[in-house]
Amino acid sequence: SETLLDILNDILDLSKIEAGKMLLKRKPVHLVATFEKLYNLYSQQAHSNNTCLYYHLDGKIPEVVMIDETRLIQVLSNLTSNAIKFSEGRGTINISLRVQKRLKNKCLFKVQVKDEGIGISNEDIGNLFENFNQLDNSSTKVYSGTGLGLAISKELVKTMKGEIGVASTPGLGSTFWFTFEGVLAGTMEAIATDQLHSERITNEFINSAPSILIVDDNSVNRKVAG
Repeated sequence: SETLLDILNDILDLSKIEAGKMLLKRKPVHLVATFEKLYNLYSQQAHSNNTCLYYHLDGKIPEVVMIDETRLIQVLSNLTSNAIKFSEGRGTINISLRVQKRLKNKCLFKVQVKDEGIGISNEDIGNLFENFNQLDNSSTKVYSGTGLGLAISKELVKTMKGEIGVASTPGLGSTFWFTFEGVLAGTMEAIATDQLHSERITNEFINSAPSILIVDDNSVNRKVAG
């Protein structure tokens, strides 16, 4: 069921992108907290695969930036899970974030995900970011996947006004990288406004004592939700 859900989500994301309906929802984000989330999501998986996961953030990273954190984590998750999958239980995976360029009210960030896995040949690198592409399409392939993750990541990075690429040596590992743009939140006013807005909505919701209609064709789901 988890595999089918992943496939459906990938296809839906691809459909949104192709229809031009993929819009970013920017909000004030602490990038340090974002990478802590990523580490918490994948450190155990890396450990189970006998791989060590690390992350490093440049000391010049702004405290708060306006970005779509959900889509950023989606790209980071795809690259990190691939690095774990293709590391074959050896070496380390290092994720880094640094400021590549800083303008008056914007920053261009660069992320690198470096592994010491099986690597990719020069012939295969050119096809990596195509839809439904997998390097091993044989009936005896070892690695699972839809072949959509990198293609979707490429399009998401474009919406974040960045680029994506990879450098790799077969047998020695790969370094996937991408850039993305974040608008600087110069003061904490944006966060305070967002928090006040959320608190106001929550208070209105609680004080209004709303009635909620639950519609589900599964009796167990109705019982749990009720």
